[in-house]
Amino acid sequence: MRDDAEVYLVWSSEYQGWWRPHGWGWSASLDDAAHLDRNEALRICRNATAKVVHVGRLAKIPVRLADVQDFLAGQV
Repeated sequence: MRDDAEVYLVWSSEYQGWWRPHGWGWSASLDDAAHLDRNEALRICRNATAKVVHVGRLAKIPVRLADVQDFLAGQV
């Protein structure tokens, strides 16, 4: 397993959930989120950008797992 600092998740502001492994939908649970490398997370997010640019928000957002863990632990 990669170091958590190198693991990325993808959040969907459109579906209010985390990208699941193999692109199998979205989950509200962090435990179900796909663990991706940075390039894959950016690819997924870039592919979604054109879909909601007309509503003025990002459809998908890459997030480092370590940042989410720090936030949840109150370390930020």
